[in-house]
Amino acid sequence: MARLITKTGQRAEMVCDMSTERSGKLICDPSILILADLQGDLMLETDDGGRCHIRITSIGADHLTFAGRVIERV
Repeated sequence: MARLITKTGQRAEMVCDMSTERSGKLICDPSILILADLQGDLMLETDDGGRCHIRITSIGADHLTFAGRVIERV
């Protein structure tokens, strides 16, 4: 699981498939968040303490694809 944190501080729990440290897929219902919440730099926090600044690259019917810039371990 992972938490997507929007610019407004809204958090959404999602299943995260991080194929590499730089990209991956968030399995979710994209309609939970409005399109404006998915634009720009977002933060992704994973259960293992990883943090990644991400940008959504595409929106599918049941997932969001993202590209990450930085991963930090906290």
